[in-house]
Amino acid sequence: VAKESLKRNFFIGSGAATYGYDFSLYRPQEFNLNQLYDLRFYQATGVVFEAVSTIGVLGTLALILSLLSYVGVIVFLLSIKKEKNKLYSLGLVTASLIFVLASILGRAEGSMVILGALFSALALAIVTKESESEENFLRLSLKASPKYALALAFIFMVVSAGVVYLFVFVGKLYAADIYAGAASRQNQVTENGSAVKIVRAMGLNKWESKYYINAGRQYMVLANDEMFKKEEERNINAVQGYLNASIKAVSYGKELSPNDVSAVEALAQIYENAGAYVADSLKLAEDNYKRAMELEPNNPEFVLALGKIKLNQAASTQDENEKKKNITEAKDLFKKSIEKKENFAPGYYYLAITQGASEELDQAIESMGTAVKLSSNNIDYFFNLARLYQQRGQGDDNKIAESLFQEILKVNDKEINTHFSLAGLYEKMKENDKAIKEYEKVIELLPADNEDVKDKLRGMIENVKNGTGNLQNNAASQEVKQEIDQNAGQEAAQE
Repeated sequence: VAKESLKRNFFIGSGAATYGYDFSLYRPQEFNLNQLYDLRFYQATGVVFEAVSTIGVLGTLALILSLLSYVGVIVFLLSIKKEKNKLYSLGLVTASLIFVLASILGRAEGSMVILGALFSALALAIVTKESESEENFLRLSLKASPKYALALAFIFMVVSAGVVYLFVFVGKLYAADIYAGAASRQNQVTENGSAVKIVRAMGLNKWESKYYINAGRQYMVLANDEMFKKEEERNINAVQGYLNASIKAVSYGKELSPNDVSAVEALAQIYENAGAYVADSLKLAEDNYKRAMELEPNNPEFVLALGKIKLNQAASTQDENEKKKNITEAKDLFKKSIEKKENFAPGYYYLAITQGASEELDQAIESMGTAVKLSSNNIDYFFNLARLYQQRGQGDDNKIAESLFQEILKVNDKEINTHFSLAGLYEKMKENDKAIKEYEKVIELLPADNEDVKDKLRGMIENVKNGTGNLQNNAASQEVKQEIDQNAGQEAAQE
């Protein structure tokens, strides 16, 4: 990161306290192979590397000269009157030198920098006192002259006011952090709980963009909670209000920190989830993800998100040519996400989805199989791999699909989609008794208020019993599947 920063801003760097921006912009693609690839670092490993990136070569040289001057002064003062007991000086100087070395060799958080600076100042004062070096100073007195007395009184008042203001200002910042911390530690997002706390933090420190981003995400959670309520209980006005508050908060956070990729990403995610409640939400999400890619070009998640948006656009259009175009573009983006991170399981998963939609079933099964190997505890990957084998239906594909469905049910016997897909598979395999049993299991697992879906399933059972079957009436089967998917999707979203 330091090396790439020097290529762009050799002399003055990107600006003080901008290491987070540098890290996102210059982090190497190899970092994606790390298990914690989605972390962002806002401090470097050592103050020198951070200085090179943020204040450039000139600032780094000035910093090194300051450190060398400090070390030189305290070593010189310690050498005066060596026979004198300098217990306090040695203790404090040792502590300050440990801080300096730790800051050079490792990460130093902001609070540690403040404490280290205070310790170093105290060490310099004590070593000066115990060295008994010759004192040279000017003695000023308020009694010296009315003219000087008035000037000194004015200076004293200004300094005192400044100190008071500083304490009040710093106190407000700490109070804001306390509210923000309390909001983030709450297990559940509530309008009168965590949301109120983060709003109070914003009121105390209106320049901190992270508070606005956090607030926007909390309002988005509240909007989702309201959206997934039953239709008769849902308050559309509340959903719209939460969404507007979410977009407004994160948009302001983005204005405060336009080059903070986390702010741009948060706004993109909110637009992506806003759906039909915000006009052109997918286009706005796409624009923000593209901006996020400019700020963090090696992040595979942003490429994946752009591909998912293309898939959503394909699902929402009736024009077959436009649908194929969007699926092709989505497929290319998913391939690009894998190029950025070769062990990227979600990239392989969505690539398999687009390949399946394009009837490239062999390639889809291979891609989905890779996703399963990379993330063997993800039930969705297993389920879709089984569905692809079922869709291809060659050789032992149906048996492989059956075994995969059965493995999923061993983990979660209440997985409705799996039972429904397994029922269709058994119909295809002419094992009608097993198919009826799976359909009955789906009826048992559906909520009590889904009586219309249950009636359709009972009709499907009758079709199996009388030999008509449901494979010929694919439209009716797909309708039931969509309603089951919607029910399962709502439960997953609430989770």
